[in-house]
Amino acid sequence: EAPDMIEAWGTYWLFFSGNWYYSSSYGIGVAACQSPFGPCADVNPTPFLGSNLQGSGPGEESLFVDGAAVWLLYNPFKSNDPGPVIPRPAVMTRLGFTPQGPYLAAP
Repeated sequence: EAPDMIEAWGTYWLFFSGNWYYSSSYGIGVAACQSPFGPCADVNPTPFLGSNLQGSGPGEESLFVDGAAVWLLYNPFKSNDPGPVIPRPAVMTRLGFTPQGPYLAAP
């Protein structure tokens, strides 16, 4: 669910959410596609982004480009923020790309 696609290094990268959305096993996957219409193949049998320090069960991702940087905006189902409880907070991380696929980049 929540598919979003970006082109980098001559490959179209399809980001998607999978598993039960209201659990820590919810995560973001990535598939490599030959064109916006496919065919596509998962690049890794494990999630690209799973539960992490920003929260449990990340999903509902959106990609955007700001100048030369690519950002991944997503919602964990539960925040690890010790502050006020915010249901499904929005968090983001910067992405980088190689010919083999995307990676989480330093801010």
